[in-house]
Amino acid sequence: MKLLRLLLPATLAAAAVAILAWPSDAQAWGPLAHLNFSAQALANLGVAQPSLRMVLQDFGNEFLYGSLAADIVVGKNMARYLYHCHNWRVGFNVFKQAKPGAEQAFALGFLAHLSADTVAHNYFVPFKTVASFHKTNTRHAYWELRYDQRMDRDLSRLARQVSTRAIRGHDDFLARTLTGASVIPFGVSRQLFRSLLVSARMGRFHHVSRLALARERNLVLEPDLVTETNELAVQAILGLLAEGERSQAARADATGARNIRLATDLRKQLKERTARHRIPFRDAADIAEETRLSFRRGINGKLILPPSIAKLAA
Repeated sequence: MKLLRLLLPATLAAAAVAILAWPSDAQAWGPLAHLNFSAQALANLGVAQPSLRMVLQDFGNEFLYGSLAADIVVGKNMARYLYHCHNWRVGFNVFKQAKPGAEQAFALGFLAHLSADTVAHNYFVPFKTVASFHKTNTRHAYWELRYDQRMDRDLSRLARQVSTRAIRGHDDFLARTLTGASVIPFGVSRQLFRSLLVSARMGRFHHVSRLALARERNLVLEPDLVTETNELAVQAILGLLAEGERSQAARADATGARNIRLATDLRKQLKERTARHRIPFRDAADIAEETRLSFRRGINGKLILPPSIAKLAA
């Protein structure tokens, strides 16, 4: 029994890492990052609509849990876009079906998650996918783990606080409102998600994810990029709480499908051109770095790649 108690946290943490690396899910922020962004927004509710501010002040933990539970569907990208749980139409439907009070705060957390993901999927993941073109297995799952490594470990305590049995009861609300969101039975997704949540609660996520990242731990995750994306994610959440469906975040694609697809193609081209010595590695690295501003501007608007891309056609 003692051995089981020792092995359980590591087993759950390993399962959590496997969930984050699920091949059909393009995630970019892990549970601790989402908790961090939403907690910052919760501490700065001055811009929120007055009616929403009152709800969030009374049900802050439900809001924070909602910002985690938006990832409850494992294999979400296997669903048609119409039913994708990171489709804004689906997200606002969750909010509109929520009862006033705790359930509404939970639904706002769900929307906060989507707001933060507009930054992740349109900027952070695409840029780092391109920037690490010379390595293997360094796409969205890898960078999600790397980003969560930067989070304060005290967030594990907050994860325990906001995921009590009573608050987790809101999962049943999602089961009713996310019909068609995944080809995997909702009950299975919920159990896998709870493994991820238990790992974050136990504080073992950092340890196991460090082991998973060991091979490529020398890759740079720029401190200024972490700071910038943190600010952008919090701003996106606050904008949503202030303007709702008219907010800038709600006009962006929370799945980042276009930018991620282009980043994947560009990564492949850079890898192939450098492997065949068609372009010097230094030039390829410069092109990759220049895409940072392009993807940053492409969060909410047209994606214009840098002129240096023309070198790939030479």
